[in-house]
Amino acid sequence: MELDKYIKKVLIDKDVKQVELAERLNISRASLGGLISRNKMGVDKLEEIANALNCDLKISFIDRETHKEF
Repeated sequence: MELDKYIKKVLIDKDVKQVELAERLNISRASLGGLISRNKMGVDKLEEIANALNCDLKISFIDRETHKEF
């Protein structure tokens, strides 16, 4: 799943609007929308978003042939 869709799904599941997340991150709604739509965020920004949503961030490698998660 692309990063923007993943974040939007979490927002929906947690019943949080983008404007509310932007407030929690102390950035504008437009800035957050830009971050999400570009699909290019560093781990530090993903951790900030996870913290703002009271979530833990899990990053893993998955073997392309065996689909084993590391």
